[in-house]
Amino acid sequence: MATFQPKMTRVEAPSSIQGRVKTARDLAKQGKIEEAVSLVEEAVKMDPNSKIAHMVLGSLKARQLLPDEAIREFREVLRIDPLNVQAYLRMARIHLKKKEHNRCQECVESALRIDEKSPTVHFTAGRLAVAQKDAESAKLHLNQALVYNPRMINARVQLATVLRAEGHYPEALAQLNAGVRIEPDNYSVHEALGWLHLIRKEFGSAREAFEKAVSLRPENEFAARMGLVEALIEDGEIDRAESVLRMGSGKTEGRAGVHKLWGDLYLRRGLYPEAVEEFKAARMIAATNDEEIESDPTLTVEPPEGDIAAWKKLAADLKVVTDAYRDKSRLRLAASEDEADE
Repeated sequence: MATFQPKMTRVEAPSSIQGRVKTARDLAKQGKIEEAVSLVEEAVKMDPNSKIAHMVLGSLKARQLLPDEAIREFREVLRIDPLNVQAYLRMARIHLKKKEHNRCQECVESALRIDEKSPTVHFTAGRLAVAQKDAESAKLHLNQALVYNPRMINARVQLATVLRAEGHYPEALAQLNAGVRIEPDNYSVHEALGWLHLIRKEFGSAREAFEKAVSLRPENEFAARMGLVEALIEDGEIDRAESVLRMGSGKTEGRAGVHKLWGDLYLRRGLYPEAVEEFKAARMIAATNDEEIESDPTLTVEPPEGDIAAWKKLAADLKVVTDAYRDKSRLRLAASEDEADE
């Protein structure tokens, strides 16, 4: 009996460089990065002076988490076109992610010399300033980005976060409310709004903002969902908070925050020893070094078994500590690594 042989349809690669690049971009959108890279590498061999091929290949290498190879491709773009702002910007983002601030600064300055009115250049300069803990420079560049593009939502979110860190809550709220009016379905602005309301103890408003954020990105909304849990706990909706919290996170970087929320929940339910355990776990995970742990007396105290009042006080003290850590950690900026090109 003859073996059945399925008929295979082979898609031929486009013959032109432009065709290969376009097909590679389509493949990348489908998550087929390796196939896309292969196509663009062939395009580069066909024409080593193809600016678009080097640019796309650099972007794909960045997505493959190969920063050095990505930078090499962007430098090829600059060899061909020394005034290419996007090549400088993409290198700047890679250096920023690697915390190579001096190299990032060089790329940003080069981009500014070429186009001092580019909102994306000022936005990147603002992000660098935040990483360097230079709030004044960050505000200057982020405001300048908004002068040249008032619809740049990420710039508004970043500026609001800087303002919030300085305690300028009304100004931060104004930026975020403007962002909602401009782009009502933007996830980032609703998430940022939720954290601002949460820090201001406006729990109903925080819950509404986080619920909107979760609805906008149901498959990737860990931060907003954790904010929603905290708002629900503080608003007295304990059962619903537990239901959302039990969905889990699957995110290693969020473990400290999850333990903190379980501590909040147990504290509200009067389960003080359990709350203490969760708060301690949150602090231990969040600590940056052993000295920080050793200098925190709340981590070594353990009341006598059955002394409910002492356990309650310790749980309340630990909540203050973990709340402060939460507020501090939320002061970092969380803008997209992939801000849209101009």
